[in-house]
Amino acid sequence: MAQKNAFALLKDDPKQDVAAGESWNGLTSRIKMLGAFTLSAPSGVDVDAGTVVVVANDAGSGALKVTLSPNPFPGSNMNEFTIPQDDYASFVYVNDTVGFLPLGTGPATVA
Repeated sequence: MAQKNAFALLKDDPKQDVAAGESWNGLTSRIKMLGAFTLSAPSGVDVDAGTVVVVANDAGSGALKVTLSPNPFPGSNMNEFTIPQDDYASFVYVNDTVGFLPLGTGPATVA
């Protein structure tokens, strides 16, 4: 079995505002969510293992849901996270098969 290690990578593009139904552009580690959306590696963008994405909910519209795709825990609903108003959750990218794993969620909960 080959051993693989990843260091946390932070992308330095300006924060991205993501509205409901929109998606991450793969160029920044900071997302301000303006509505529920699905977090996945965008097509055509090379996302390195260890890339950290912090999703902040300060849109003023209450708790919002982010869904991880693909589901890192197949057979469960542990890919949906409800992020309270004025809070955040962070996720780390593993690979195309696993996608993102939750890294730290503050008081965010699995939906």
